[in-house]
Amino acid sequence: MAHQDLQDLQVAMVSMAAQDKTELVENQENVVHQEEMEAAIIAHHQELLQDIRMCFEFIVQSMHRQLFLYTTCFAATSVFLQFQKVI
Repeated sequence: MAHQDLQDLQVAMVSMAAQDKTELVENQENVVHQEEMEAAIIAHHQELLQDIRMCFEFIVQSMHRQLFLYTTCFAATSVFLQFQKVI
C-alpha cells in the first residue's frame, strides 16, 4: 500500500511539474508577445510624432511664405506711394 501511494505521489509530482513547465512556457510566450506589442505601439507612436512634426513644419513654412508675401506687398506699396509723392 505504501509503495502504491509513493508511486501515485511520484506520478502526481511529475504531472504537476509538467503542468508547471507548460505554464512557464506559456507565460514566457505571453511576455514575448507583450514585448512585441509594446514595441509595435512605440513604433506607431513614433510614426505619429513624425507625422505631427511634418505638419508643424508645413504650417511654419506656410506662415513664413505668407509673411514674405505680406512684407513684399507692403514694401512694393510703400515704394509705389513714395514714387507717387515724387511725381
